[in-house]
Amino acid sequence: MTSTIWARVRGVSTAPVVLAVIVVALAMAFYAYQWWYSQTKAAELASQWAQKIAEERTLCLTAYTDGQYVYVGGQRYKNYTGLNCYVDPNVVIVVEVNKTYTP
Repeated sequence: MTSTIWARVRGVSTAPVVLAVIVVALAMAFYAYQWWYSQTKAAELASQWAQKIAEERTLCLTAYTDGQYVYVGGQRYKNYTGLNCYVDPNVVIVVEVNKTYTP
């Protein structure tokens, strides 16, 4: 009886199993690449955003007034609202963002 069962099992091809393993491995590699790419892009965008905020902060902190208008980056404004800052002839407000946010 044992030899009959063995004879039947011996004839089964392993090609479908190998193909399934290859397909799963390729899918995992594809999703791993997508994850890596999205993380890289997110870090790049975060860096660009931080740079914009730093530039805006510098503009607001170097603003000056003649008593009636505010001059920010060489431009004249009644009041100026930028990224995390506000400037008018009486006040300069710069908001510092907490950089340790954890969801």
